[in-house]
Amino acid sequence: MTHKNQGETIIEVMVAFAILAVVLTSVLVLFQQTLNLQTSVKNRVVALYLAQEGLEGIRQIRDSNWLEFSGDKRHHWLEGINNADAYYEFDYDLDTQKYTAVLSSIQTPLLFTATDFAANTSNYAPFQLYKASDLDEGLFTLNPQDSGGDDNTRTPFYRQIQIQVHNPYEALVDNGTLGNLPGFCDGDDDTCNAAQITVTARVGWESGDNNMEQVLLETQLFDYLGRNEY
Repeated sequence: MTHKNQGETIIEVMVAFAILAVVLTSVLVLFQQTLNLQTSVKNRVVALYLAQEGLEGIRQIRDSNWLEFSGDKRHHWLEGINNADAYYEFDYDLDTQKYTAVLSSIQTPLLFTATDFAANTSNYAPFQLYKASDLDEGLFTLNPQDSGGDDNTRTPFYRQIQIQVHNPYEALVDNGTLGNLPGFCDGDDDTCNAAQITVTARVGWESGDNNMEQVLLETQLFDYLGRNEY
């Protein structure tokens, strides 16, 4: 019969604990990576929703202008968002139940990098989104407080809307093919010069470890209502 001395038993126990520690560490690392991935995917889905909401909100503003200025749609379809190339703070007004776009004091694009965020934190503040509380729960807003004065929950998300105004007939004008222009436009009047907009929604978020991520969506909107051609 073979008998192990006490020293051999201690060594075997230490080896067993070492193997167990390696296995547990690997499991914990894998678990943490899974949690990080789930958080990253969730934030990206939310960011895409916020960006899409921004595009659809600007579309709603255009449609509302058509209804409000039905007697002169062509000159007012961009009412409130008609700066040639500008950045806006975008929100949802719970009182009027309409989207709003306010010309921002920050007229530079947010880069959504850790370096830019650290150097220009104040530039991001006007675009910070909060989660509405109480009856408004589930909505995102620029307001740090709700209508009752209670604090809304700060989120890691920032949303910036850029609107660029275009003339969709520029190519015809540049090529000298003015004969192909529609009857309501001579190629260089106010209605033609502001008949198309490019809407860009940038949404960035703080992703931990002093990093930032972002999504960008873009769409084209036209003043086509009542026009005979586009």
